[in-house]
Amino acid sequence: MRVGVCTLFSFRPHVEHAAYASALLESAGHELYGLTCDAAVAHCYSRDLRGFGRLRACSTCVAGGLRTYPVPRVTGMDRSIRGSLDAATRHRLTVSSVAVRIRTEPSTELKESEFLQAQQSLYEPIEIAYGNARRWIERSNLDAVLCFNGRMDLTAAVVTACEHAGVPYVTLERPWFGHGLHLVPNGNCLSLGTVGQFCDEYRNKPLTDSQSRLAGRMAAERFLQRNLLEWRVYNPESQRADWPGRGVGERVLILPSSRNEFEGHPDRMCPWPDYTWAMDRALDEIGASGADCVLRCHPSWAEKVGRNTGWRCERHYREWGGRRGFTVIPSADKSSTYDLIDACDLVLVNGSSAGMEAALKGKRVVSVGRCAWERAGFSVQIHDEQSIRRLRQSSVHDPQATVRAALRFMYTHARRYSQYVQYVRSLTTTRYDYFAGADPDQLCRALFVGQLSPDDPETASDDLKEAPVVDLVRKGAWLDLIQWDEQAPARAKLTVRRRHGLGWIDRLRQRLPRGDRMG
Repeated sequence: MRVGVCTLFSFRPHVEHAAYASALLESAGHELYGLTCDAAVAHCYSRDLRGFGRLRACSTCVAGGLRTYPVPRVTGMDRSIRGSLDAATRHRLTVSSVAVRIRTEPSTELKESEFLQAQQSLYEPIEIAYGNARRWIERSNLDAVLCFNGRMDLTAAVVTACEHAGVPYVTLERPWFGHGLHLVPNGNCLSLGTVGQFCDEYRNKPLTDSQSRLAGRMAAERFLQRNLLEWRVYNPESQRADWPGRGVGERVLILPSSRNEFEGHPDRMCPWPDYTWAMDRALDEIGASGADCVLRCHPSWAEKVGRNTGWRCERHYREWGGRRGFTVIPSADKSSTYDLIDACDLVLVNGSSAGMEAALKGKRVVSVGRCAWERAGFSVQIHDEQSIRRLRQSSVHDPQATVRAALRFMYTHARRYSQYVQYVRSLTTTRYDYFAGADPDQLCRALFVGQLSPDDPETASDDLKEAPVVDLVRKGAWLDLIQWDEQAPARAKLTVRRRHGLGWIDRLRQRLPRGDRMG
């Protein structure tokens, strides 16, 4: 079979991951064809996020790109080739990039002149990427395509070209918890279909002894802030915090995340024009007064992603919290979010990972937004007006069952949904080791059949081994839980490196901050 491999941005570690996946496909006898940008476009998410000039941005991207790895038959995009896309498609393919770059919050900001001008600057680039991808697919007679991300402008244009050409594809990303590869058949890195199916299959199946201990260790790493293989660690160097609310009723902790991270994705969008509308409905339904509520602005809003902080998000939520009479904690405040979770009765989120952390603390979790854990069984999901009634049906809460469901979800996402976990091992957020013995059929099934197999399908027949770990998590015995050391099987290490003489590129890049930190 003929397989295309496309990485138009040279973000670490994704080009290296694509090179590893290419080697797997070649070992199975498939013929590979690469596609890269080669500085063919004037604007893209990577360049605009950091505000770099074209010379600096494009030269860096080309130096770190697909051509520097031994991927055969790599084609560069030609800026004179351009496909035609209708207005609705141009909007769909650019909305995510611009929303993340500007860090928008309510949907009304998508109609502001700054947003619309930024979108329009990407229309020509995505039509160039789309036109080149269509030509590449047709001339190479491709049977499937492996593409990085699929969410941001140029990559979204490539997967749209695959869809229009009737060619299956898999998008590739770095996994949430570090180890392995995040592969999504016929969807992008935000798609929820496959992870939801895995949650459905495994949420009622107990973990084995080693699985339970690993899930417990992962939980401990988060609460001790040693989860350094995740892309970001939030609220570092936090300080002890007592509950600052003034009310005497049920304590509600509101932990919003940024809408822009999911803007425009059909799997992630709810009918709410603004998440605060949904939160208003939920709070009114449970009868929470403003004095009962503490709104903790997300710590990432005080940080730069590229050139921008999340000041728009913070302004929006602080104004809402002020109108409702909440106690509002700013994003830059060092108060421990985990202490606030400990002190509350209910956590209200719009899909952030804080919902999972609250579940690990045994708390009642309500989410008004879509998320990877929505079918894991530890939260009340409110996605529209009709689902508000679920709050009335969930008054009985079982903290132990909540912890158990959260641990099962963490294991499922990290070790079943993530692929090749034992063969692609994260050393840092950008550096990986690779090991021999991986089965290429696992990737081929995703590409040609459109299905993921669980990386670890094993389950236990009962919850006897799970129960002690659940108890330790409920007690917050993090130092006990983190002691367990996973014993990886002995395997020969593989070399995944750039072409001869280009190793200096990685040595230089290791001294630089990650791409979204370079403002």
